[in-house]
Amino acid sequence: MPRSLRHLIHLVIALVILGAITSCGTRSGRSEFRGSIAENERYDGPVALAIAPVVDGRGAGESEISLWWIQRVMSQELDRMPLYAVVIPLETRTEAHEGELLMQPALTSLKWTQPPGPGSEISMRIRVTHPGTGQVRLDRVYRGDCRHCRFESGQPPIAGPLTALMADLNKDLQRDAAR
Repeated sequence: MPRSLRHLIHLVIALVILGAITSCGTRSGRSEFRGSIAENERYDGPVALAIAPVVDGRGAGESEISLWWIQRVMSQELDRMPLYAVVIPLETRTEAHEGELLMQPALTSLKWTQPPGPGSEISMRIRVTHPGTGQVRLDRVYRGDCRHCRFESGQPPIAGPLTALMADLNKDLQRDAAR
């Protein structure tokens, strides 16, 4: 067999193998997977919750505390609850998400002492809606103060009041989920 023909055969075989490898995992046409729940079945498990960024509703200029930090603490606190399958912190209020519920927190007042002490407090309006229907599930102003808080070093002075606020919010979210 001539040498160039042998090279041509090897090249064709290599291209066929390369084509087979690169097409692995791809499929043309519609997927047969429709979901794990039939259309006529109802899902009763935990839902996904998306949390929009915290808005400073006080009309102030730049916030003296990181609104991102508040959103992160809220997300972590809610993620510990068995109520939600997943908690999704959003980067923008209009970001697309797969949450069945959308929480929109807005800071309404903030007072803190340095060093952290009993005078610190935070108020936030928390609105929880169902994005698909627009149904309002929760809309209330929550207040957290720190009369009996223990302060951990390295935490912002508002950490204690935010924890107190989250305790009240968690109670209302559990009541709402039970309905």
